[in-house]
Amino acid sequence: MKPTQNSESQKVVLEAEVRTPGSKGVANSLRRQGLIPAVVYGEGDEPVVVKVKARDLAQVLRTKARGNVL
Repeated sequence: MKPTQNSESQKVVLEAEVRTPGSKGVANSLRRQGLIPAVVYGEGDEPVVVKVKARDLAQVLRTKARGNVL
């Protein structure tokens, strides 16, 4: 699924998939597959390790909001 931007609320959606935490080698393997390893943090919640498609993340970062979306 491609990231979408709702023009009314300027909400940007980026699809992420939960992954199993791993070593540097696992992260490099994900990158070779076109995926970006990431960690989602939330106030009062445990961190969640995820992977996102590099192409989708690049598209999100090209929106008007750029780095403010994350």
